[in-house]
Amino acid sequence: MDLKTELTRKIVEELDFAIASMEREVESPFRQLYFFSIPPGAFVRAANFAYDRSWIFAHFVLQSAYQTVKQRFDQVVQKIDRHTELDESLMQSLIAELKKLRERVADGEDFSDVLERVSEIAYATTGNGTYQRARGNVDF
Repeated sequence: MDLKTELTRKIVEELDFAIASMEREVESPFRQLYFFSIPPGAFVRAANFAYDRSWIFAHFVLQSAYQTVKQRFDQVVQKIDRHTELDESLMQSLIAELKKLRERVADGEDFSDVLERVSEIAYATTGNGTYQRARGNVDF
């Protein structure tokens, strides 16, 4: 087995672990968010050994999505943002996209559209994203 194939297998294993953990922690969005931090690290670690632009793209989008969602969680919990609530479907939508990402990576298929959707979900948690959700332009 070549290195790239082995690293792809490791990414898939990490995605499987993150997905299963997020599904198990359905009662705690904060624990789900913690497990959502796994995939960006998996992609960047693999890219350290076998550089692949798509892995860097995945790392960057997933890391940015994690930071964006975490910031919203922090603002809501600390009551910095009193106008936005966390929608229950947020984490379920992220799990659904991670499942698609996992399948695409395992099958060696392009996954840029999945990352685009992850980006949109994270954007929907921002102030402007909340406005766009209220207008019906974006949803989880």
